[in-house]
Amino acid sequence: MTYPLFFKRLLILALLLNSPPIIAHILIPIGLEPALLIMSLAFWTNIPLQLGLGHLIVEPDIVYGEFSVMDTSFAVIMATVLFWVICAAILSLFSLYISNKYQLK
Repeated sequence: MTYPLFFKRLLILALLLNSPPIIAHILIPIGLEPALLIMSLAFWTNIPLQLGLGHLIVEPDIVYGEFSVMDTSFAVIMATVLFWVICAAILSLFSLYISNKYQLK
């Protein structure tokens, strides 16, 4: 396995998978809240919670709203970001395996 290529793919995928809150912090202060942004934030927070992260988090740490999580602690946000970084690492390893197997470069 080539580590520079793995870390490059990991960084790109981690930024892509964690882009909804990054984009939200840019667009919300200037007044742009399209429905797609709200839906992507809902998926970004709810997928980790539905896939097991919700069992590790105490309920008073999360305040649910109409679409998704409305208010949460820093630990919950970091756990969600870590979940998506782990997903990015798995996808990076899988893509390196496929590219090495079929010699795609």
